[in-house]
Amino acid sequence: MDDNLVLGLGVIVATLFGPVLAVMVTRWHDNASRVRERRLEIFRILMATRRTTLSPERVRALNLVEIDFYGNKGVEDAHREVMKHINTSAQLNPQKWNDQLRSLITRLLQKWPKFYATAYSS
Repeated sequence: MDDNLVLGLGVIVATLFGPVLAVMVTRWHDNASRVRERRLEIFRILMATRRTTLSPERVRALNLVEIDFYGNKGVEDAHREVMKHINTSAQLNPQKWNDQLRSLITRLLQKWPKFYATAYSS
């Protein structure tokens, strides 16, 4: 094959597929950024409401954990423990119930990937 022909075909392929690949990479990156921001927002809400037992923001954030962390086994398991505890009665010893909830929420937040905690602190 002639070198000029190979070079010409390479230019044609790059001209046709370069923009398409660039758009695909950009869309992938934008989607990953949106997922990261949603997860970071849940983390922020749970951190901001850690002293309020069941505020509306906290309930919303806990409900979103199941959706935005689907497939992350560590977070899903810790979330399941929190929800199980929330659905138990606090009538016998409310202080102990609140302390246990706080401990479970802390365990849930510790399951977050490290870069979320790093992004939150900066």
